[in-house]
Amino acid sequence: MVDEDLAYLLRADAGEAEAQNDMGQLFLLAARYEAACFWFKRAAEQGHSDAMQWLACCYLAGHSVPRDENLALMWLARAAAHGSTLAKKQMQSMRVDGLFCSR
Repeated sequence: MVDEDLAYLLRADAGEAEAQNDMGQLFLLAARYEAACFWFKRAAEQGHSDAMQWLACCYLAGHSVPRDENLALMWLARAAAHGSTLAKKQMQSMRVDGLFCSR
């Protein structure tokens, strides 16, 4: 582990949402899904919009969590509501593709 990674880990362990999201991304890149979801969930619970979006992806893919489209959609919607540009685009794509009821 390099010094920069250790610094992120210490900040994440101290409860810093940005560092928790960064740790989640590092573990996701290393295909360590359980650790990635752990850190994404910690950051998402603090309102970190990017972590919410990543957590939605974990639930959609079933990465170390049960595959659950409802939870994925919930976290994606929360991410969009909290300002995640990517989540907003993903939500817009679902509306365009007709995945939402139009009544």
